[in-house]
Amino acid sequence: MEKQLVPDFLGTKFIDYIHFKRFKELMKERLNYKNNKPKDFISFYSAYLDDQKNRDINAVLFEHIFYGQLKNITVHKLILTKKPSIKDFKKNTKKLFDFFQSDSIPPNVKRKMSEDGFYVMDSFNVSVKGTKFLAGYDFVEDEDNVKSARFLIGRVVPRKKKDGKIRNEYLLAGVEINFEEKTCLILNRNLTGINFESEEEEDLGHTIKQFHDWVKEKIFFHFSLKTKLDVKQDRKGMYSLCKMLFDQLVSEDRNKIKTMADNEISSMTNRLFKNLDKMGEKSNKKQKSDFIEKIHSLLLGIYVSNNLDDEKLVKKARDLGLIGFPTKISYKNEKANKSSTGTSAAQNPIASSDTLYSLYTDFENAKELQQWSMSWFYKIVDTNDVDVVQTTIYTTTEQFRIIFKARRHLNKEFIYHVVRNLDSHRQY
Repeated sequence: MEKQLVPDFLGTKFIDYIHFKRFKELMKERLNYKNNKPKDFISFYSAYLDDQKNRDINAVLFEHIFYGQLKNITVHKLILTKKPSIKDFKKNTKKLFDFFQSDSIPPNVKRKMSEDGFYVMDSFNVSVKGTKFLAGYDFVEDEDNVKSARFLIGRVVPRKKKDGKIRNEYLLAGVEINFEEKTCLILNRNLTGINFESEEEEDLGHTIKQFHDWVKEKIFFHFSLKTKLDVKQDRKGMYSLCKMLFDQLVSEDRNKIKTMADNEISSMTNRLFKNLDKMGEKSNKKQKSDFIEKIHSLLLGIYVSNNLDDEKLVKKARDLGLIGFPTKISYKNEKANKSSTGTSAAQNPIASSDTLYSLYTDFENAKELQQWSMSWFYKIVDTNDVDVVQTTIYTTTEQFRIIFKARRHLNKEFIYHVVRNLDSHRQY
């Protein structure tokens, strides 16, 4: 009887999280491996094993999945006094492995789950609904301590496809604990069409928030992590960053308008307020200064609208060396009234929004941002490239969350570029 060959890659349910072209690029970058003959991922994987006789490809695959499509990211600030020792960390990791043990997971996969690190995406093929699992884990040492660690956590969920059929698929989350920077990232994907048949199954957690909360609870419990959150400081920090980017984009034009119109606006304001005061109660200095600022803002808005379209503003932001530009803001003014302006389009800077200039003094006085959208230049080094990826940032009493709106497959460098820039403005 002819022996049946076992496929090199069994983890076909992970393919939904893989972008073949981007993966090949990452393989060239990380392992200096290039092969254009295979036309699909599984063929490429098998070709690598034949050529190289090792499974280093799994580490690259882990990174590719971890930072590629898991675009709903919460950033938790950790309360830490020191980095854990490698010994203590591995002890806690073993307890986490025990929690994720399941009869649905094949013995050959369980044997690979070592406290020293593992990647089992290539051999993991479980279809039992509700199964929770660890698909990969690694960590970085710093002498006798652990500097950072990553876990790829999953659950088997029923998902309704376009053809109406329900298939069991993987709902994944990445967790990266950085003990040195005192942060924990939880990366989720908004997987639509999940279809549970009972309330008991639904309690397993399948929405972004439910799955996030479940993952956070398990990780924080097993590693005794505590987090801190100051929503007021988060909102102040996001306001500061948003205003800085906007001001840098229009400061040159604002100064030109101010030089051109300052004397005339001051004279006009004095005349108007003198006549206004004769009609009733006397105006105060703040009312007069606010009026002047609003006139300046409206003039600036007209100038920008007539002279700088979206394309020119994006190019200008790039030429100025900015990391990106705001596209939409949502805030409360001094009277606690909610306001928002901008668009959901990644290529439309808020600086081109007529509405912003009529609300600008309100925005300046708000000092906090609850929610805002920003487009980031994707090519961090290439200052001639104006390609952008839009994010929406939410500052709530429960979490600090970043949603990457782009459909493209992302990468570690870009995600950390965004996360670290935002986190640097969360001063507490």
